[in-house]
Amino acid sequence: MSATTDVIYFDNAATTWPKPPEVTEAISRFLTSEAANPGRGGHKMAKACSGVLATLRRRLAEMLNAEAPERIILTFNSTDAMNTAIRGVIESHELLRPEITPHIVSTVIEHNAVRRPLNHLEREGRIDLTLVGCDDEGFVDPQEVLDATTDRTVLVTVVHASNVIGAIQPIGEIGALLRANRPNCLFLTDAAQTAGAAPIDVQAMCVDMLSFTGHKCLLGPTGTGGLYIGPRAYEEKDPIPRVVSLRQGGTGADSNSPVNPRELPIYFEAGTPNTVGLCGLLAAIENIPENVLEREQEHVGRIMNALREMPGVTIFGPKDPSRRTGAISMTIAGYAPGEIAAILDGSFNIASRAGLHCAPGAHEAIGTHPEGTIRVSPGPYTTDAEVDALIEAMRQITSATPTDVGVKTTDASSPHCV
Repeated sequence: MSATTDVIYFDNAATTWPKPPEVTEAISRFLTSEAANPGRGGHKMAKACSGVLATLRRRLAEMLNAEAPERIILTFNSTDAMNTAIRGVIESHELLRPEITPHIVSTVIEHNAVRRPLNHLEREGRIDLTLVGCDDEGFVDPQEVLDATTDRTVLVTVVHASNVIGAIQPIGEIGALLRANRPNCLFLTDAAQTAGAAPIDVQAMCVDMLSFTGHKCLLGPTGTGGLYIGPRAYEEKDPIPRVVSLRQGGTGADSNSPVNPRELPIYFEAGTPNTVGLCGLLAAIENIPENVLEREQEHVGRIMNALREMPGVTIFGPKDPSRRTGAISMTIAGYAPGEIAAILDGSFNIASRAGLHCAPGAHEAIGTHPEGTIRVSPGPYTTDAEVDALIEAMRQITSATPTDVGVKTTDASSPHCV
């Protein structure tokens, strides 16, 4: 796919770009013909809008092998989904067993979408929190995760793949261990970097809840995402479910009830959804290229092999490209990460990202805190020529001194570097 500008885009771990042209077409068509309020009327436009969401839910359920489409809760992003899951579990526990402080196990490599809700709950004194470390390549040991649990552990949350170093975690192994040894503990994973690219089977992986975002590997618009909630996490018949809803309001169903209806998915979806964005997301997932992860791993292998030959470059994360997503974090001796991002942007028109990437714990684990790294991330539409251009730019940068390669248009201290 050719972009509409000459920007060489290597920031797909932040958001994929470009989007399939079908996304723009679907949004435009939807806005001119079907953009009513789903579930809030019996007229044709409202029904058509509800149909779009039903189709999207079904497609996502098929992609994740969810038990039923209604177990896909549509959210505004993965952060929204993670807050729904984490806080919903804790509020349920406080209703069911207020005399016992719940315990949560997570890892040092989590994104702030997980780290901050957990830290907030811990500082409020509402949970005890244990963080599991990782090895030199960024992998978490499933046995260490299990060993960190106790009889009070209500939730374990492990990211599917790090947005900093790309390490794809053994989620299936962790889920199986927890299911066999801690059957009362729920297992949550953040699939923001993998849903749409890597194969995911929530049932085979013993995952109880899984968050995802629409604007990354699913190639959709920002402001879209979702949360899979499995039957161990939520059953309508339970007087108090193991995950309670944090949002109450209009659902378009049973409007006379003073509380939210208990059926899925509307129990978790009060309020008018981002129907325009979700229409675009449906078009996106119906046009995801085949073998996205394999193609990205090929690009990653080429880039990493070239970088290893360049002076002063340190690459972090898995050495084997087949064990990682398309995120490559590195440092270059003599440069701050923000300087490299500014040079790539200003001198070579290459978009990248520098800093902590909203995951400071991961940088503490790999020894790059607080400066962070420079991250390049190919995507579904990255071409071989663009990979060549990135490699050549890095060769020029690493073979020069910092004063030889000027920063033409972007200040290295600008907000994109944090």
